[in-house]
Amino acid sequence: MKRTFCISIFLATVFLFSACGSGNKGEDTSSESKESGIIKELSYKGFIKKIWNIEAFPDSVTVENDRPCVVKFYADWCGPCRTISPIIDSLAEINDDVCFFKVNVDKEKKLAYILDIQNIPTVMYFPLNGQPSVRIGAMSAETYASDIEKLTK
Repeated sequence: MKRTFCISIFLATVFLFSACGSGNKGEDTSSESKESGIIKELSYKGFIKKIWNIEAFPDSVTVENDRPCVVKFYADWCGPCRTISPIIDSLAEINDDVCFFKVNVDKEKKLAYILDIQNIPTVMYFPLNGQPSVRIGAMSAETYASDIEKLTK
């Protein structure tokens, strides 16, 4: 009985981690779109083109996309960032009416500075109309799901 229980726990853990993986097996996903279920990595120029042109409109947020956007700011070395990554990935898979992006703050220091990203993970929500909202720190899946639901209303 004890052995069966241990095997069940092991298999459940293996399934969980395989289901939560990004699925890209080390491939460069920077050119893939949201439609493929991958969260697109953004550079400073990509942020200006796809989210908010902060050079042209520094004082007012004007979303450059046809859908609301979620942007996760992270670093590869950040433990809490790695913790929320599968949560955000799974929410991206089930929310086709929202664009999901990620920004590596170590690579995009200018963007992190301009947006005053001082702690990671930081998730910014950009509605089509209105001001963006921010969630700082690792939160539960329910919290992120609730934020995304509010974003689409």
